[in-house]
Amino acid sequence: YAGFLLGITNTFGTIPGVVAPIVAGYFTEDHTLAGWRKVFWVAAGINMGGAVIYTIFGSGEIQSWAVVEEEEEER
Repeated sequence: YAGFLLGITNTFGTIPGVVAPIVAGYFTEDHTLAGWRKVFWVAAGINMGGAVIYTIFGSGEIQSWAVVEEEEEER
């Protein structure tokens, strides 16, 4: 499944790289500082939204599959 998953994740990772210049061009059509300020606020809002979602749903709990049982060394 590695190729299939790579295709899906690469698609979602590439979409922002295609959409960002289009959105920035839309906001900066008049070539003013106010347009770039809008671009900054949109980017800041997206980042803050991701931070809020991670804060609400994220966890520092170690999952059962990540626990490594150490073998006791004989001396």
